[in-house]
Amino acid sequence: MIIKKIRRNFIDFSDKKQEKYDMVYRFEDDFLEDMTGYQLRVERVQLEQEFVRHTHSFSEVVVVLGGTARHMVGEQSYRIGEGDVFVINGQTSHSFEQVEQLSMINFSYNERNLLFDREELRQLPGFAPLFVMAPRLREKSPNVGMLHLEPQDMGFVQSMADGIIQQTEQKSRGYEAVVKLLFQAAVAFLSARYEQTQATASQNLNVIAAAYDYMEQNLAQDCTIAGMAETLLVSPRHLERLFRQYCRETPLEHLTELRMSRALHELSRTSLPVSEIAAACGFADSSYFSRAFKARYHVSPRRYRELTSLKPFD
Repeated sequence: MIIKKIRRNFIDFSDKKQEKYDMVYRFEDDFLEDMTGYQLRVERVQLEQEFVRHTHSFSEVVVVLGGTARHMVGEQSYRIGEGDVFVINGQTSHSFEQVEQLSMINFSYNERNLLFDREELRQLPGFAPLFVMAPRLREKSPNVGMLHLEPQDMGFVQSMADGIIQQTEQKSRGYEAVVKLLFQAAVAFLSARYEQTQATASQNLNVIAAAYDYMEQNLAQDCTIAGMAETLLVSPRHLERLFRQYCRETPLEHLTELRMSRALHELSRTSLPVSEIAAACGFADSSYFSRAFKARYHVSPRRYRELTSLKPFD
């Protein structure tokens, strides 16, 4: 495990000389050297004191075995205790405060290699809400995608974790395949439990997941809330309500955020004309795009490109 103390740099483009720094620890894990094909580590963790705010180079499934703590995610927080399960993406900054004998199982993994290569996992009704949408929304709505396990369910998850730990210690022939299957069995079990115990939230988050996919696939198109709602077989009003409840934003606000994020990437990574980037991001009028961009980032698209050509945007 490699731990780096880094300063995350936020540039205020309204004044090039002003920079804001946010201190955070980043955990970079080489996992198991002989398992680089799909990267997984499972460990039991005991915390007796607060744990600093940090990010990871991997995703985590955290299962609380005992004790309590306040889980800080971005500027939000919530109490966790025995039986609670949550998923954290690597880029999400979080910490543990007010810790009281906190005991956990941590599944640290590369999500692309371990989860998204299995179509049968993605088809489980509870998978997208728990393993895709909840981590994406964690900083906006900390309690979204929280799963609570009963003692008998905890026993199954612990047996999967202990099996993985045993296999990786013994390293018998073919253990990699066994480890992968045990982890995916745990993921399938947790997905099923989430669907069974959080049916309404699961259904709602699946609608939001479908809306996210629709927007990402139609960024350059005239994407309307009415058209999206019709495709998703829900009413525009219901879609708006779900976004406000779970995402703390409207569908239009999220669509604009996606388009602007794509524009940032294209401006800093390509030499395409601003007008072409605007069109590719769903802005029919490049002048309107430039005004909207400057209103959001306090700098014109061309000036942003000049700045990021000297200092690459991450």
